[in-house]
Amino acid sequence: MLQAIVLPSRLVHRHVLSSRRCMQSSAGQLTAKLRRCHCASDVISLVRTAVDSQMLDGILWAAAMQRMSIVEKGREEKEEKEDRKYDKAEVRQGQQCVRQGWELLMGMGTTYLPHVGHRELAVVAVAVSKSAKTSKRDKRYQGGNGRRCFLSSVIRTALSASESISVRHLANLAWSAATMQVAADELFEAAASAVAVQRCNARDSSQLLWAFGRSSHKLGVEVLETLAGRHMSPRMFPTFGDHDIAATIWGVATLAALREPKDKGRQFIKEFTAHAAGRSSEFSPQGLSMLFWGTATLVSKGVDMPSSVLIRACAPQVVKLAPRFTTQGAANILWSLSTLARVEQDGVREASSFEDVGSLSSDAGRS
Repeated sequence: MLQAIVLPSRLVHRHVLSSRRCMQSSAGQLTAKLRRCHCASDVISLVRTAVDSQMLDGILWAAAMQRMSIVEKGREEKEEKEDRKYDKAEVRQGQQCVRQGWELLMGMGTTYLPHVGHRELAVVAVAVSKSAKTSKRDKRYQGGNGRRCFLSSVIRTALSASESISVRHLANLAWSAATMQVAADELFEAAASAVAVQRCNARDSSQLLWAFGRSSHKLGVEVLETLAGRHMSPRMFPTFGDHDIAATIWGVATLAALREPKDKGRQFIKEFTAHAAGRSSEFSPQGLSMLFWGTATLVSKGVDMPSSVLIRACAPQVVKLAPRFTTQGAANILWSLSTLARVEQDGVREASSFEDVGSLSSDAGRS
């Protein structure tokens, strides 16, 4: 009798394991297909297929959000780079499809947000905030407030979990909140506490400094001091990417405009700027714009830093990339040169070395 009971139990267990493997395999196939989606309609179709087959879980949902953001950005960049003008009906159709995709995915938030981990929540937050930046070009789109409310829900869900959040995920959430200008004091306080006890890499540090600066948060200078004292030593500088460097200096400068940096922060700024000068050829137009604006702002606040060394090193790269600067980027460069020339004598000599600064302005104005 005992054997008759145990045998079916084993069969049931095997059946459960087999079913689970099949589901995992199917979910893996859907995830692989998701990576091959290159337009919003493909993402929508895959998500609906997953729903109909009861294969959509929180992880796949978060991945679909991320893919939708990538697809949307790719569509925007393609329209910018193509010489021909897109048919207005074609553009409207693409924008409408993207809107439908976001409405579908965000509408599922109530179902999936409570059941995903911090990693997925951070992925969703970044995807939504990046999408909000590209969607500004669609003047008919009025979903900004909806996305801010959705992001607030993501942040509340992350903070309500019993387990602690890693600095990596806090940095992504803080970056998203700052990008979308969502008030999230509790999140920034949690991030400020985490940097004192957890290890931070270059990307975490740059994202946090940019986010605290962008949000003008009162704890920003304390976070700078902690990062400078515990994490951002000169040995770590080579691990910063070019965008990380620019975002860090921009964030620090924004914080310095609100409150004077302390000793460790000032020492970090001096050493980090010297490092940035040695990597001048790596910066993009956006990075150079952020770098120049941050440098001029810090110098105007009386922060001791090798600004003339940095400007001199970056001058050839600025002139080389002049046609690619946006109007705002060119304005930042010109304002920075003017500010440096006014504040320090070396700045006058460095400003005069930009022979193509006029073409920088005019080219940007046509872009």
